[in-house]
Amino acid sequence: MVHGSVQWTTVLPTILLGFRTTWKEDLQATPAEMIYGTPIMLLGEFLCPSKQNADSATFVGRFRESMQRLSPLTTRHHGQNTIFVSKDLTTCSHIFLRTDSILTVL
Repeated sequence: MVHGSVQWTTVLPTILLGFRTTWKEDLQATPAEMIYGTPIMLLGEFLCPSKQNADSATFVGRFRESMQRLSPLTTRHHGQNTIFVSKDLTTCSHIFLRTDSILTVL
């Protein structure tokens, strides 16, 4: 992560709030305005000034490097999905195949 000392679960609400309050040029509104009909009012005490001089080009570069270092986790298959087939099916001459379908209203 970009903030290596912070758990992602602690910063997620702030990031989601940022998504809801970010102005969208093509919509001429924020997502919160489109849902609630009014902008979200944020208290001044909620947002504290940044202690770092954040250069957007440097931030984007570090963000890209961090994203390139990420690799997907390998998936694991827990348990076995075995299909039961009766041994009698190998010797029978006929079978009844039931198709459960949704009946339409009369």
